[in-house]
Amino acid sequence: MLRSLVGSEMCIRDSVIPGRAPRSDWLPIEQTKFQMELPDADQISELCLFLTGEVPASMGLAIYWSLAPDHDQFALLGAITVHRPSDVFRVAWSKQGLPPGTAARLGVSVEPLQALAQMEVPLSSADNAREFTQGLARDLFHYLQSHDHTIGPEWTAVLDKWYQRVEGKLVHDPMFWKPHRRADD
Repeated sequence: MLRSLVGSEMCIRDSVIPGRAPRSDWLPIEQTKFQMELPDADQISELCLFLTGEVPASMGLAIYWSLAPDHDQFALLGAITVHRPSDVFRVAWSKQGLPPGTAARLGVSVEPLQALAQMEVPLSSADNAREFTQGLARDLFHYLQSHDHTIGPEWTAVLDKWYQRVEGKLVHDPMFWKPHRRADD
């Protein structure tokens, strides 16, 4: 359990890594800093963290990561706050071609929201998917629109309606375009 500067409970009850059991074994490093070891980090591409308990509205958690062997350089992974109490984070180390068995360390630091706002937080996987899909849809829309003289003006309205539909779907599910696999597939 994490404790804020004033002593009220602020905690990450669990961290969830797909394919692994939820964990809550955060080790205190300082009064406002905590860490967790992640074995076999080479097999992790994303993780989910969420807040539970009472969290002061003016505070949040900055989430960092570092790789073995030294764990001496931490990079910002993201942040969670009472205003966004959970998130799925795509981990940057997954693209580094780590050797099997590499350990990672997650670090969590309790920070004022003003400090979190100053940090350059990487895009979440949902934001990445949203940007990709918007860019692709916009490119298709403009390409087809440039052929207005060939396909006719009535298609411009159809394309505009399609683009608005894509934008609406992105609000609810940034991964709507990705086929959902059934459990028995």
